Amino acid sequence: MGYATITDMSSNPRFDSLVVRMTLNELYARRGFESTREGARYLGVNKDTLDRILTGKTHRHDPPRIQGIAKRLGASDVVAEQLFDLALQTHDNDASGFNQMRKPGNPVASSPFAIVEAAACRLDIYEEALITGLLQTLECMRAYLEVSPFIESVEDSERVIAYKEGRQQTVFEVGVVPAMRVVMSEHALLRLKQLPCYEGQMAHLREMIERYDIGMYVLPISAGPTPAELGAFTLMGFDNPVDFEVAFLEAYAGGAWVEDRDSIAHLRKLFKVILQRCTELGAFLDADKRVDKIQP
Repeated sequence: MGYATITDMSSNPRFDSLVVRMTLNELYARRGFESTREGARYLGVNKDTLDRILTGKTHRHDPPRIQGIAKRLGASDVVAEQLFDLALQTHDNDASGFNQMRKPGNPVASSPFAIVEAAACRLDIYEEALITGLLQTLECMRAYLEVSPFIESVEDSERVIAYKEGRQQTVFEVGVVPAMRVVMSEHALLRLKQLPCYEGQMAHLREMIERYDIGMYVLPISAGPTPAELGAFTLMGFDNPVDFEVAFLEAYAGGAWVEDRDSIAHLRKLFKVILQRCTELGAFLDADKRVDKIQP
């Protein structure tokens, strides 16, 4: 696939600046300041400086200032350090790209990257093994968590569920729902088919198609070997910065963010090839039901 350079790819300062701004805006909004002046006084910064940061007029950020603002607004040490690194990269076109690392099975709900998905105008998602988290029902979430070796307590399970439900709420209930195309492997459906959650999950997928005009497709086993050697990935498109795209390559232990144009073009071509082999979800499920009826 030619992705040996993912870890040393060039970073895109526009995107790093966008993530800094979105994260600080989310932290800032939680405080409920009545005015920018009040917020600036609380944070100990100049009002005009704060306004430029929150509105995106500033594209190069002072790392210690950004880290300090984030911590004052209640960000964890981990998030504040991530924002420091991203602010540093807004000054350096040759900075290395960034990864989102986490313990296996442990989503980082407070990560600044958790809000990038919701800010996208377009999402193209490919899932090889699971129903994408954006579309899982509660029963499906629990079914996946029951077999995870990394969930050691009820508290662990509820924390992951809260993260997933919060992610769904942010995308579908806050702001404008992005244009979405979702491809899942037939393997993902077969892994659920014998479970009690299957029918409810399929009904939920149909409902989401109807409600949000999501393009939802299945890559059938009969299509032969999949070209998606990298596994799950998401392509995110933004109108601000203009016509900007970023990809997230998901792995169980974390994920890599891809920003350079060549890699994005490679993934875009990969998604197109996969899509050409797919069947619309509704047609696939209807055909599957007809087959089940004639089974002895």
